[in-house]
Amino acid sequence: MGDWKLIHYYEDGHEELYNLKTDISETNDLAPENQEKVKELSQRLFGYLNEVGARFPEKDPEWTTEKENAYLENVINKSLPQLEKQRLDFLSKDFDPGNNWWGSMIIND
Repeated sequence: MGDWKLIHYYEDGHEELYNLKTDISETNDLAPENQEKVKELSQRLFGYLNEVGARFPEKDPEWTTEKENAYLENVINKSLPQLEKQRLDFLSKDFDPGNNWWGSMIIND
């Protein structure tokens, strides 16, 4: 809304608030010092979602901060390095996708 962006996390109910005019990268959470703005935007958000009959996600009864942190650590330490290696292979001057790259067929006329 305007320069403000509210993010609501269903997992634990916390909210983050950013001023996109001064912080386009969303690095400075302003929620702690702007609780009135958080309350205003949260009420507008949930009012709208209820008005349009939005379905809300169900809380995962097995979710824990520890499991989320372990997942994120795996992404950072395993998945991202694998994707980076794959990206470098794709950009290599010697890379040849062959005739069936991700299901696409090369047709020579």
